Amino acid sequence: MGNSHFTTRSAILAFVAAAAVASVCHAAAPAFFGAGPVGWGKDVTGGTGAPTSNIFIVSTLADLQTAAKKKVSPKIIFVKGTIDATVDASGKSKSAATYAAGYDIQTYASSCFTSDGLHSVSSSTCTTQKNLASSGGNAQSADIKIALTDNTSLIGLGSDAKLLGVWISLNKVNNIIIQNIFFEAPRDIFAAWDPTDGDTGNWNSQYDAISVHSATNVWVDHCTFTDGRFPDPSAPLIFKRVQYHDGLIDITVGGDLVTVSNNIVMDHDKTSLIGNGDSKTSDRGLLRTTYYGNMFRRTQSRTPRVRFGQVHLFNNLYYGEIGSAATYPVFAFIGIGVESQIVSESNAFEIDGASNADFAAHTTVIQGGTQISDTGSEFSSTGTSVISGLTLNGVAQSAWVASNHTGSISTVATWTPSSKYSYTVGSKGFANIKSAVLANAGVGKLTVTYTGATGSL
Repeated sequence: MGNSHFTTRSAILAFVAAAAVASVCHAAAPAFFGAGPVGWGKDVTGGTGAPTSNIFIVSTLADLQTAAKKKVSPKIIFVKGTIDATVDASGKSKSAATYAAGYDIQTYASSCFTSDGLHSVSSSTCTTQKNLASSGGNAQSADIKIALTDNTSLIGLGSDAKLLGVWISLNKVNNIIIQNIFFEAPRDIFAAWDPTDGDTGNWNSQYDAISVHSATNVWVDHCTFTDGRFPDPSAPLIFKRVQYHDGLIDITVGGDLVTVSNNIVMDHDKTSLIGNGDSKTSDRGLLRTTYYGNMFRRTQSRTPRVRFGQVHLFNNLYYGEIGSAATYPVFAFIGIGVESQIVSESNAFEIDGASNADFAAHTTVIQGGTQISDTGSEFSSTGTSVISGLTLNGVAQSAWVASNHTGSISTVATWTPSSKYSYTVGSKGFANIKSAVLANAGVGKLTVTYTGATGSL
């Protein structure tokens, strides 16, 4: 009897111990770090509840692509170290020849357009170059595109997770979190010239760092975005400076319920587009987006450029430069597009090199819209103290907007953020906003670790 009792008791203890181990092994990893989302993306949960079989740690482009394609939900993908889509497995830089041998952008330009770039011409060489650009573009897209699936968190481990030249595609998906990752904007090696774009033509490119295309419930938090090793001024001059970059965070074709928070966004031109067509009335009631706690530094435009959406901007820091020495001279921070409904609160604007006359023109630009409201935003500018008779430091944007756009724009809000979600304007006054954003924005400000079990790739 004694031995039987001991055996039974041992078996029970062994079972309990095994169950405890199993419980630990299957404990869910955090689907996000730090405070949860605020604003239109408040309900985002990402990979919350993912079992360990749906948790992956990736350190190569191939593994990231494999993890992203896994048809499991919910899912957490941790990025470890640097994943560089601009080099091959041997470390050699990828070029047009990598994807389409024989393509040359100079040959493309000279064979397909007149010498001034204002008109298209036909030739067999042009046809060949266009065909190569098409096939090469398809190959590059397949190489750098990471298409996330529903209920996924993509999170950088530690403070050095980097995605270089990678395109994160959120296409018709729901419930996505992206956190704590350094993004170097992808380059479209096969950028196309359009002589009908504007008065003198323009280069156009594909690929954003993050594309929110018909996706809903998205939160992008504590990331850093930049052109990095491939700044726009280093691109060749062919008709105009070739534009290899598109957006950093673009929200289009009915993307909705998005929060962009606590990011550093720097050294880029077309930064964040909300709505990609004046005639796309199907976007009405969608494109609802909140930006807070972000630093936009040396961004030329689109921070954001809004069509249709109800967009809330609060506690963001804007820093721009103008003048001949500026690498990324600011055109205008905020684009007021068709039927946009922008509410701005306690943002801080700073432009180095601005004069009294031109400071206002670089803060907002009317692009078909008729409304922007503001309370509590403040301005500072190196070498400038007065604009339209108002002191820059401490002047609310509502007064500035009225002085700059008299008769053409309304400063009355068409919606109230507090009726849609709970939030707190944490910092007020130029100095306080600037200090708070600098202390908190970007990669490395969160403590992100995970040492638990993972699924198989």
